Amino acid sequence: MHSLWRRLVYVVIAMVVLVGGFLGWAYRATQQVPDFYVRQLRAEAGQRHKRSGDAFEQQALQLNNQIRKTDRWQARFTADEINAWLAADLPQKFPDALPPDVQSPRVAIESEMIQVACRVESRQFSSVVSLGVHPYVTSEPNVVALRVKQLRAGSLPLPLGQYLDRITEQCAQAGVPLRWSEEEGDPVALVTLPLDPKEFQNRLVRVEEIELTEGSLIVSGTSKPVEE
Repeated sequence: MHSLWRRLVYVVIAMVVLVGGFLGWAYRATQQVPDFYVRQLRAEAGQRHKRSGDAFEQQALQLNNQIRKTDRWQARFTADEINAWLAADLPQKFPDALPPDVQSPRVAIESEMIQVACRVESRQFSSVVSLGVHPYVTSEPNVVALRVKQLRAGSLPLPLGQYLDRITEQCAQAGVPLRWSEEEGDPVALVTLPLDPKEFQNRLVRVEEIELTEGSLIVSGTSKPVEE
């Protein structure tokens, strides 16, 4: 009896050690920060971002003018311009755009993927969460696919499935229809861009290509008058 009891105690101790070790590893994994996020915040320290933030807004304004006046349009947005706008303009101009527990979003653009990272701080959770997606244009007019390549808290992979309904709901509240598909096991968000012709002086706008280069996102398409 005593021998059996000791064995049970050893089994329990081994399980506690195993679980404790896993939880310790999991916690350390969640505290790791993506390299691009660290580099970006270090580069921003002590710098002013207003000029670059304005450059991002200027690019958006030029794109709007192109769509209204030309049959073909193209816009190039750099990660530096986007990050400068996120650092300087987003908190000032759209202070309520992000949930209270989400801070300092930043992006990195690679040839195959866009990474978005932000710090999440709540009573139950503290980590830098990053999302990696590969965007491309589908055969449906103005439907852009975002193939999710990774979702992580630090270096710990997160199960995307439990967040799908919440993402869909928040996009619906923002007026951006979204549905989900799958490609080779990866979740794919199919986003219908809300390009109302009335907002572009009765021009039919089509997004035809999304190209990623190191540090840049290039979007191009057509804009034609709506036939009466």
